[in-house]
Amino acid sequence: MKKYVLIFAVVIACFGFAGQSYAAAPVANAGSDQTAYAWIDNIAEVTLNGSDSNDADGDILTYLWTWSIDGNDVNAVGAAPQIELPAGVHTITLVVNDGTADSTPDEVVITVVGPLEVQMKFTPRTLNCKSKGKWVKAHIKLPKGYIGRDVDKQATATLEPFVLPSARLQASSGKSRNVTVSYDRGTLARLLIGEEKDSAEVTAVGQFKSGQFFFGTATIKVLNSVPKPPKETGKK
Repeated sequence: MKKYVLIFAVVIACFGFAGQSYAAAPVANAGSDQTAYAWIDNIAEVTLNGSDSNDADGDILTYLWTWSIDGNDVNAVGAAPQIELPAGVHTITLVVNDGTADSTPDEVVITVVGPLEVQMKFTPRTLNCKSKGKWVKAHIKLPKGYIGRDVDKQATATLEPFVLPSARLQASSGKSRNVTVSYDRGTLARLLIGEEKDSAEVTAVGQFKSGQFFFGTATIKVLNSVPKPPKETGKK
């Protein structure tokens, strides 16, 4: 008798009453925890990865990611959406659905490291757009705890908001905290021509080997950015 009861129990577990089968619930996998590095706007682009989620029945899955920023709920869909996150630690929840049932939620933790603001002097302090000098330079002093050899010399250091790439980056391989970044003077002058301003704010952005960005900002005077109108010829 016990044998028949056991068989009946297995049939019920697999097929339910009246021969109806029950589909297995899908399984969410939100991927491995990540560390990302925010740009100078304090925002990092992050790609989530739920591709290891699965459904035993082979059903097509839909993906819903949810998290909170400053108390506001945010969501994204898709197996690998690209999202923007501010500096901080974010816990993101993934739930997948096979068209019938939701999975148990799975979480991934994304740590976004903010950029480091540094001291910077910019030379020349006054840029004559008609001058023929070769370089403008950002002279950076890293804060205590950082040294020149922490800097990624292979990464391009840009001058914002012009997105002007560095021509040369000098950082000590020893314990010095000084970093010098050179940019093409003529290119910067051409980018400024037409701007009806007598000053400009420039921001030099570099990157440490860790991936963290650092930046320094300075204001320079600008001369001859607006071409003089041609002289009128002939008599009135």
